[in-house]
Amino acid sequence: MRKFSGFSSENGKNFLLEFESFCTYQNLNSDERKVAAFHLHLSRPALIWFNALKVENILTWFALKGAFTAQYAKHGMFDPDLVAESAVFESLKLD
Repeated sequence: MRKFSGFSSENGKNFLLEFESFCTYQNLNSDERKVAAFHLHLSRPALIWFNALKVENILTWFALKGAFTAQYAKHGMFDPDLVAESAVFESLKLD
C-alpha cells in the first residue's frame, strides 16, 4: 500500500478505495485500527493535515473518511486550492 501525500498529482478517491481494500485484506475492522493504519499511510502535507484534525474527526472511520473526502477527494486533481497548497508546501525550506 502506497502512502498519500496530498499533492495535486495524487487522486484522493483512488487512495481511499485502495486503503479500504487494504483494510479488508488485513482484516482491520475496528475504527481504531482503521484510523491508526490510515495515519501510517499519510505523509507530507496530508500527514500535517491529519495531525491538525479535531479529535471528533478521528474518533470513527466514518468521520475521518468524511474529513479526508472533504479535503482531498471531492475535487479533481487540478483543484486550484489543492494546487496552491501543494506549491506552497513544496516551496518551504528548513533553515
